[in-house]
Amino acid sequence: MSQGDMTGSADARVAVDRGLCHQTIEGFGVNINPVGHWRAGSLKPVLDLLMDELGATIFRFDPYGTCTWIGEDPPRVTPASLEVAYRGADFTEAWEAARYLLTRGARILLNVSGPVPKWMCEPDGKSLRDTDAYVELLTSLVTWYVKEEGLSLEWFGPFNETDIGPPEGPFIAPERGCEVIERLDDRLRETLGEHVPLVAFDQARWGTNYLSVLAQRSKARSAVDVIGMHCYAEVDTDALAKAVQDVEPRSGEWWLTEYGNLDRTGEIEWEVCRTSTERVLRALTAGASAALFWDAYDNWHRHEGGWTLYGLLRTAVRGPVYEYTLKKRFWAARHLYRFAPRGWQRVGTRCEGVLAVAFSGPLEENGLTIVGMNDDEQARLLSVEVTDGRRIERPARLSVTTESLTNETLFEGQVADHLRIRLPGRSIFTLTTVSD
Repeated sequence: MSQGDMTGSADARVAVDRGLCHQTIEGFGVNINPVGHWRAGSLKPVLDLLMDELGATIFRFDPYGTCTWIGEDPPRVTPASLEVAYRGADFTEAWEAARYLLTRGARILLNVSGPVPKWMCEPDGKSLRDTDAYVELLTSLVTWYVKEEGLSLEWFGPFNETDIGPPEGPFIAPERGCEVIERLDDRLRETLGEHVPLVAFDQARWGTNYLSVLAQRSKARSAVDVIGMHCYAEVDTDALAKAVQDVEPRSGEWWLTEYGNLDRTGEIEWEVCRTSTERVLRALTAGASAALFWDAYDNWHRHEGGWTLYGLLRTAVRGPVYEYTLKKRFWAARHLYRFAPRGWQRVGTRCEGVLAVAFSGPLEENGLTIVGMNDDEQARLLSVEVTDGRRIERPARLSVTTESLTNETLFEGQVADHLRIRLPGRSIFTLTTVSD
């Protein structure tokens, strides 16, 4: 590589071996709740920003926010009552938002969240009892989405943190969760004539108890395409990766279907950037092939019953107008989302003094992206080496984001096989041959 700042000896190193290939990247994206934000299409510029500037390609799409759109009275679970709900204002907003995303080439993971009607639950009001009714509700949602609205669906997520229960979803024990998967797969095949790719279990607590049960039930296992997990803490990603191998989902993949930092103050933005980035990089190192930030923008969540501040964009309500502005966490996520395209592979890296993940494009493109972070307070002289013997005859750009800098270019030049450059303390960085 062309030389950067050569003063001093390197105290951080990243060595990349593109001959050592790992998982193929499925994509990166966000969780999105369109209800109340679509507002006759006023959300379109925000969705454009998430796709065009951030690089989001997968949208985990919650159309309602709870599973109570049929009400508390069991006789209302009829085709007529479901049609009233799916043609109502909230779902109409959701369908229009999904339709726009699809016209832009986004890929949708339709999912549900929040509590179910009390009559579906055990006497505790929290644990799912009537799995048949739950399956019929989910089947009606997917069938309406595909048949009545004519929308393209790549995946469906029938659970949301059901390992902890309300308000995130009903509590569903592992065995009963597998029953839901088996029945749902059967019903969707009946109504749509084909298998709908399922994502499970979207656990809140990082553990393998659900996967252990799933691994023992061949019918449920054959219906699951992707293992989805949520991550808001430092966790044992290696144990999960091993458990996924035992399950052998249809795609062989596991994703972070939610990750981030659940700060409620809005006052520690750089800490959110730092912890979120570390969590996703460690998950990728352990084999995750997709990651979806929680969530797209600050908004009101029906199942939480309040306004949340977890978004990549800050939402300000000015009477009838909603104004969206980028947070620092948007730029932190962009280091990864924008420069590790779908279809690229994670490749071998050896790191000292920094945490980094490398991705390589098709051989003929000779592309390379390294995303990492220097979590030390002090600046470091970073040495980056390509050790696989293949020169990269393409220009590269190294950019950083810190608490005070946003997407600052530190180096731009021709790439060969080596670079040294001074990396600021507490920084997130990307070295890439992908055009910005």
